[in-house]
Amino acid sequence: MKLRSVLTEAIRNVKSGASGAVVWLAVAVAVGAGTYLLDTLQAVQVLQTAYTFDERGGSTVQVRSDQAIDADRCVALDSVPGVQGAVALRFTDSVISPVVRPDNPIPVVETAGDAATLLGASTAPQPGLLLPDGLATVIGAERGSNLPLTSGEQVAVRGIYNFPEDGRDSRLASSAVAGTADHRPFDECWIHVWPVNDKLLDLVLYAADSGADDAAIPEVNQLNTTLGTDPGFDAQFRERGTQLIAAAGVGLFVLVGFAAVWMRRLEISTSLQLGVRKRHLILQHVVEGATWVLPASILLGSIGFAIVMTSARPPDASALLEELTVHALAAVAGVLVGGALAVLTVNPNLQYTYLKSR
Repeated sequence: MKLRSVLTEAIRNVKSGASGAVVWLAVAVAVGAGTYLLDTLQAVQVLQTAYTFDERGGSTVQVRSDQAIDADRCVALDSVPGVQGAVALRFTDSVISPVVRPDNPIPVVETAGDAATLLGASTAPQPGLLLPDGLATVIGAERGSNLPLTSGEQVAVRGIYNFPEDGRDSRLASSAVAGTADHRPFDECWIHVWPVNDKLLDLVLYAADSGADDAAIPEVNQLNTTLGTDPGFDAQFRERGTQLIAAAGVGLFVLVGFAAVWMRRLEISTSLQLGVRKRHLILQHVVEGATWVLPASILLGSIGFAIVMTSARPPDASALLEELTVHALAAVAGVLVGGALAVLTVNPNLQYTYLKSR
């Protein structure tokens, strides 16, 4: 047979429904959903738990040592790979009294380092205070605005940060955060490490100046201690049981491709007896298989893409999308290989047996 004839026969079978493309497309989607998409959902679930831990302050660690924290050491930790932010804090007696709330002065916390990044604040380009969103709402402060004080002065509001009452240390939920160039000893150093890495978390002790006068033993805590201290998210992600199911998906797609062709063994054996060569039949059934496995893979990949892009952060999303791509290619390859094996398995001398088993 000529190539054109092979392709024409394959197209004719698809159009007439002889290839069962619609049925096998549905089967392929079901197999992919029960293997590859199931694994993607499990992976996203682990990541979501990890993100919640991070967003609620579980991956931010504090070292406390009153007037014994070296700001330069603390801020230098920000340059360590894996450390997403490092800020030294000094809890002062200074307060500001907004005109809208004169009887409830706001304590000021002085910081060294990029407090806006560590706190996840939305900022304006101008310098000024950072305020928690709850407090900003009460006093009517907005990012980039000027806050009138009872003293007659105005203080710029550089940004607003979210600091909910979810079990975390609540002191910054009612304070104004102000950057300072005064690097006298600070009281605390906060570092945000993500992904969680116990070895990096221990670096926070580097910020404590053990040689300072009357330096107390540094106290190390998580910003939020209600979430546990050893989540083991990496192990949960690597050892999720659905990975084995996803690995089995390749074999299942081979079986699907084999079954789709084996169901037509009588037709194939007849063609062989009429002199059609197996290589031509393999090409024909590979083309027919591609007409339903490619759309199935595209559909599964699109669903997986939507799940990943709406649920995972960029670095994790990239890794999951690579896995989805591999899974989609494996599905296509599995079906086509299975179909080719089925053609090779057909024995024209068993045509009568195939006829009886219909």
